[in-house]
Amino acid sequence: MGMWHSGTITRLLWGLWHAWGSIAYMVWSRNRRKRGWTVFDRRIFVVPAILLTQAYVLGSWAILVGEDSTGFTQGLRVLAKMAFINLPQ
Repeated sequence: MGMWHSGTITRLLWGLWHAWGSIAYMVWSRNRRKRGWTVFDRRIFVVPAILLTQAYVLGSWAILVGEDSTGFTQGLRVLAKMAFINLPQ
């Protein structure tokens, strides 16, 4: 994290979110190669893969909705709404 980012919990969670996504992708890719899963190389899976990646990355920005003390809870609410879940107030 560069000096231009604030050292808040939301920035830390944002970084952990991306780290988790990178780890999950590496594990998925390694298992695909090891097990010889070539079915996912078909063109029909390209668009869903792009949409899933886009949703994951855009979801990470929900964590940064607010940089104040309520930012984390606001971010969780946005993430929940993206998954069609209504959290109580």
